[in-house]
Amino acid sequence: MVGTMDLRPLDGTVHIDGGYFCGKPRKPNRKIRMPKDALKVRFGRKAPENASQPWIEAGMTYRNWCKRANKRVVISLCQSAGHRMGSGRSMAFICTAENESEVTRLAKHFIHPESRVMTDESNAYGVLGAYVAEHYTVSHAHEFSTPEGVSDNMCETFFSRFRRSEYGTLHGFRPKYLQDYACEFVWRENHRRHAQDKRFNMLLTGLMTSSVSQWWAGYWQGRHRKEELGLDYFLARLPSTK
Repeated sequence: MVGTMDLRPLDGTVHIDGGYFCGKPRKPNRKIRMPKDALKVRFGRKAPENASQPWIEAGMTYRNWCKRANKRVVISLCQSAGHRMGSGRSMAFICTAENESEVTRLAKHFIHPESRVMTDESNAYGVLGAYVAEHYTVSHAHEFSTPEGVSDNMCETFFSRFRRSEYGTLHGFRPKYLQDYACEFVWRENHRRHAQDKRFNMLLTGLMTSSVSQWWAGYWQGRHRKEELGLDYFLARLPSTK
């Protein structure tokens, strides 16, 4: 699924959004009283007074405070399949941050210049106007969708399914294999309208015709991939970046 994700530029109406995964918090053994400015400390908007134990002012356990280092941002791109048809083709990449630099790289390589792009109001997407024909934003502080139909709901739908798996079925992701899971859910999203037997045959055919995996052969014997995958891995696969 990682090797076969369709990297052709998306066109038409495209939704883009970022979601944060990994670093899943655990419920504390005891109920912790939430300090007044806990969220400001937790998200870096206020420096803790006690730098040696910042998790206390953040209303977190020490274990959950340390898990913040595992948090990664996934930026998804979803091409519309038509009015009320949801996404027709999607991509998802692990990026270093949700900022202008990463969004620029995505726009240059994975979005057709004549596309009509919709995002939220994040400053990270302010550069899109220089790379696409039209860029529209929706302010999530006020609404999910504008009266004109501007939204990023296709990405929100993708993240909803992805996050349900993180918290429910899989009980958490790890940064090293987060991109692998993202590619799996891209495959699910792109083939969700196919009958179950067709999807099964597609998976079986892919398994039987693929070469021996360099990442997973010998996994149970301790031969694990050392590096995380992300946007740079896919850019290196594009002919224009070789």
